[in-house]
Amino acid sequence: MTDIYRFLPLTELHNLLSESKLKFARLMLMDDLNEGLGSVLSFQESFTYSWSLQRKEKIKEHHDHIRGSTYISSWTLEPNLMAMWLLYSKRHDSIRIKTTKEKLEQAVKQYANENLWTKHIESPAGTIQLPRFPEIKPVHYVHFEEISQQIKNKYERYASACVELVENENTTSREALLKNINAVEQARVINHEQASFLKDACFSHEKEIRASIAICLRNHLPASEWKNRENHEKASFIFGTATHHYPASTELPDIIHVPIPIDFIDAICFDPRAPHYISSEQEKIIRRACPKISVEKSDAFGYKPDNFDFTLLGS
Repeated sequence: MTDIYRFLPLTELHNLLSESKLKFARLMLMDDLNEGLGSVLSFQESFTYSWSLQRKEKIKEHHDHIRGSTYISSWTLEPNLMAMWLLYSKRHDSIRIKTTKEKLEQAVKQYANENLWTKHIESPAGTIQLPRFPEIKPVHYVHFEEISQQIKNKYERYASACVELVENENTTSREALLKNINAVEQARVINHEQASFLKDACFSHEKEIRASIAICLRNHLPASEWKNRENHEKASFIFGTATHHYPASTELPDIIHVPIPIDFIDAICFDPRAPHYISSEQEKIIRRACPKISVEKSDAFGYKPDNFDFTLLGS
């Protein structure tokens, strides 16, 4: 089991416990305006899509789409990061919760099994559905400018190889050049599986592990047309895109909720800077919804000589 942690205000924790639902917020609500840029650059690198993502306005348009239709729940692998308390508990009143990566995976899997596009063939237009299965992975921290430059260098190599191919009439040489072009095209700067989990390096202190869910809406395609066997060989029917509608961001909710089991949270931890009377009152409120919840303590901000014997000689 892999323990993971999240820092959140008391109100959000109380809602989570009382309603047994985990909040997923879309990327456009994040403070980091560059969230989702990895997916945009990954599309740009793919030669199939790249021609529509050459210009700045198209890059921004696609980025806005990604930020508007991708929902995340962010966690960290490190329980005692002082930076996390400083960021997410500015008034010393937030709470750290602990669960496991496996419990999060199970909750997200159950949500996907109920909401994947294959479950909504008979659903009315406008129903929220998942175009693909959600993912849970560690975040990789990068410099997007460096990645962009690597993609530009790749395009230069590709263009140069294509020019050389056109100018070369030798059959043997052309075969070698074609292999080289294919090799350049296949060599990825951004791994497809990591694209949604790239974040600006200035956030590396978070050591984030992320659950990511993309959503779209069921379109107006009649279920009868979907069931027509003549359509079953079409790629749009095989991959489900025939049922997808990607609306303007204003048509999608800011938050979606994923049901969780009653034992989802393993423990809580109050801000170590909080006065005792505040954490005591917080605990009373929390125990109304979850009487047997375990309470842990954080080592952040503590004075180590109070908790460890550093002496060489007995006092």
